[in-house]
Amino acid sequence: MGQRQQQDQQQYARAQQDLKNQQERERLDSEGQMHAAMTAHENVQTSMLLHSMHAADEKAHNDHNAAARAYEKSLIDSGALPAKLSIGGKLVDTIDGNSFVAAYTRDPSIAKAPDGYERHFISTTDLSELHFDGAHWADDSGEPVNIGKGITIKAYDLPTSTFKTPRQVKGKDINAARRQKIVDDNSTYSVSPEGMSGLYTVGSKEAAENARTAHERSLTVKDLQEVAKAKLDTKQSQLYGDALNEYNQVGGDFSKLSPKSQVVLSESTTKLITSLTGVARAQLNAGDEDGAKETMRSINQLSALVPKAFQQKQDASALPKPQKPGQAISKANVQAYVDFEHTRDPNRTDDEIRQAARQDAINAGWKVPGAPNPRPNPSPFVAAPSTGNTGVPGQDQLPPDARR
Repeated sequence: MGQRQQQDQQQYARAQQDLKNQQERERLDSEGQMHAAMTAHENVQTSMLLHSMHAADEKAHNDHNAAARAYEKSLIDSGALPAKLSIGGKLVDTIDGNSFVAAYTRDPSIAKAPDGYERHFISTTDLSELHFDGAHWADDSGEPVNIGKGITIKAYDLPTSTFKTPRQVKGKDINAARRQKIVDDNSTYSVSPEGMSGLYTVGSKEAAENARTAHERSLTVKDLQEVAKAKLDTKQSQLYGDALNEYNQVGGDFSKLSPKSQVVLSESTTKLITSLTGVARAQLNAGDEDGAKETMRSINQLSALVPKAFQQKQDASALPKPQKPGQAISKANVQAYVDFEHTRDPNRTDDEIRQAARQDAINAGWKVPGAPNPRPNPSPFVAAPSTGNTGVPGQDQLPPDARR
């Protein structure tokens, strides 16, 4: 009886151990699948970013370099090992961006890590002696360069067993990996490699989207500058070109433009749309549908600037009324008005425009240094002039035929 009981206990213990082993295998399989899926997504976003790096400006490259180094540190701290890449039968530690794309196209297995690991790629760009002209990268001589040759790629194999294990990470490294400030730089946080991968991936995705948007905007700016040369007079075209360059430099954020550039864009854009609409109509009447389509493309590009520009035009084209009589006018109000008037008629001198602005400010009721104080607003309660003294209270304001 005792022996049978002992056998039952042993059999139960084995069953319990088998269950634990099965649960552990399922856990490891699940973690392995999650690690593989997140790494695949991370590498896809990194690849899309690399395809857009030719359109990224210096700041975007520097931000990416900082993000890559912060993420690389987090991988190493979590047990990741440098991986050799098999390229053309040779094992290499690093490879340039162009060669990596070609090698991966020929042999996608270079992205595969040993069992129990996943391969993560780190890329940085060497920008020494390179310059970005708003649309392309060039060397010191001005010759266009392929930015892919300046990108260095290396790989790390991270064990799945540490993928979910939190570690202490500095706030500045978290912010760098995400490419924006989301935590205190000087604090330390508990973050797993899984968490850092998510931050790095989202940052890479946004960086790729921003690079593509910036590239499209820079091409639009160049197109509109060419249109302006053909449709505006020389001085207005130059002002418009400068305003478009500033628009590109501030990332297409109209609110960040100087008041002068805001007014220039509003005024010139309106003129160009009116002119090009007439051109498109004439092309259609002549049967030139291809030419009309190209003209309409320019109109659509211009229309993207109109909503905000039109409001700025309305705000700048007239001086606002003071809230109370005798209020001193601000320099900002005067300058916006002057800038608008100057772009509306570039042939007027600054002195002429400022004299006109001074008189308009006085007429609007503002206090202007050196000018007489504006008269206070008259009272709305003003008696009608008397036509004679009748001696009857309340009847001096009546016409003669209404008096008793």
